[in-house]
Amino acid sequence: MSHAGAIKKLLGHHSVFVFYGIEILGRLFLATVSFALPMHVLTADVGIYWNRAHDISPQHLPYRDFVWEYPPLTILPLLYMPLVNGSKALFYLLFVLTTVTCEYTSLCLLRGSYRERRMDITLFWSVTVLPLAMLAYFRFDFISVLFATMALVAMERRGSTVLPIFLGFFTKLWPVFLVVTLFAKRRFRETGLAIGACVLGTLVWWSLVPEGFRTFLQFRQGDGFQIESIPGSILMLAGRNFSYGFGALNVSDAGLKWVQTIMTLATVLGPALIGFAALRTKSRNDVALTAGVIAFELCASRLVSPQFITWLAPFVACLWPRERNLGFIYGLLVALTMLVLAFYHSLIHYGTGAVLIVIARNAVLVWFTVALLRRAFETSRDGSPIQSGCT
Repeated sequence: MSHAGAIKKLLGHHSVFVFYGIEILGRLFLATVSFALPMHVLTADVGIYWNRAHDISPQHLPYRDFVWEYPPLTILPLLYMPLVNGSKALFYLLFVLTTVTCEYTSLCLLRGSYRERRMDITLFWSVTVLPLAMLAYFRFDFISVLFATMALVAMERRGSTVLPIFLGFFTKLWPVFLVVTLFAKRRFRETGLAIGACVLGTLVWWSLVPEGFRTFLQFRQGDGFQIESIPGSILMLAGRNFSYGFGALNVSDAGLKWVQTIMTLATVLGPALIGFAALRTKSRNDVALTAGVIAFELCASRLVSPQFITWLAPFVACLWPRERNLGFIYGLLVALTMLVLAFYHSLIHYGTGAVLIVIARNAVLVWFTVALLRRAFETSRDGSPIQSGCT
């Protein structure tokens, strides 16, 4: 190699590191901006974690000694507490570094797996995920997104998904719904192992801290409909008041317990029916199927926090730019979610405009769910197979 060629190659390597450095510094800057903005809602949750667990010790443990309404793996960031020596700012920094690492690793996994589209994925991720990251960096969701991304890549590359699904389930529960696609792919042994591991882990959790486990279930069941859920937003528009309970602002479900029952059944039966329908369909898009199931769960949930929209990001980024319509709908969903955050103060003071924004966001979520499931089961005009995933 000539001297000029060697210099060019060296500069090329350096430019890659510079690019990565800019991406990482940009994320840290974004997290800093979230703190600086006069929007307490963005960073509130990490403060809750600190208030509950800052004095964690063998004599003061989550589930047993104080309320912890999250799955067990969310305890891991709490292990920073003894290291920070009572410094709230240092805990915040370590927590944000953890979630930034998880978010950025998810992006790198997608870019590494689909190298021919890495710039498209980067641009799509930057436009749709980073705005929501201003909220999600201060919550546990990007940890679960990382595990779901690992499972997605493994699923597409015919690797084992059992461990990432297991880890994702015990971080935020929702990654367990990837088993629907495993089932549709006729990977029955892997489906059974993933479900079995989650069930066994749950039994261990319950046996170790039964009272804490019951508290976790009470928080998941909640009281009424959270104000950003589909029924909650409609009831707010109809004039119902909300109250704080089980870690959320909830609209009363008085006289509407039957709606709660239907939604609970839908969260279980919906994925099962979709899975069996997919099993009988030879031509389908499995990435759209996975995203469609997760979006369906959001529609059927009594709790829809803004950061939950990031759960869909790896799957939609994987489909982009081939599925531009899905990407644009997701972009609209993100934009409306950011508007919800911008007008959150008005929302909790019963501002009609803010409530209408939530309803519009939820309408787009339903539209997106239908579009994903239609794409999942779409066939070509002559009935021949179509693109089955990201590749």
